[in-house]
Amino acid sequence: MTSTRHVVLVGLMGSGKTTVGILLADRLDRTFVDNDVVLESQTGHTAREIAAAAGADALHLREAEALVFALSSNVAAVIAAAAAAPMEPFAAAAMSLHDVVYLRAMPSVLAARIARVPDDRHRPFVAGGAPGTLPAQFAAQFAAQFTARDERYRALATLVVDAGVDGPEAVVDEISSALSR
Repeated sequence: MTSTRHVVLVGLMGSGKTTVGILLADRLDRTFVDNDVVLESQTGHTAREIAAAAGADALHLREAEALVFALSSNVAAVIAAAAAAPMEPFAAAAMSLHDVVYLRAMPSVLAARIARVPDDRHRPFVAGGAPGTLPAQFAAQFAAQFTARDERYRALATLVVDAGVDGPEAVVDEISSALSR
């Protein structure tokens, strides 16, 4: 196992893991690693394609494997974990050796963010809505995921940041400050 301590960002889809991760990596002079990019490079398929072909459980397992692979690097990085990856016990165990930051935002905030973003053809489970809208079943799915994952994210987190109020720069400031202590 690596002795490099990474910063791992966890949170639900739309919590800002990629946006904050890129800014934080720049601030800390580290590499940014997106779990989705690692997944696609390992499998040749996007998260959406894996979910469509093999189902959510298979996707979540592959995402957790990609996260553990990213954590094994000796290059200090800020890693944006796929939302379900920390739910797998082996991924959670690997994360325990690193700084884990939970970007926590309420489901209504997350649903509104995703509704504003055009379909990137990558995110699983959000296809089909018109631009600027999110079908009602997705809002309910965000609420269910929040209920199912919030406790696990909190338990893994070195730091919990409210990612639903301030912009990404303020979130990066808070994380940077906490990590420097």
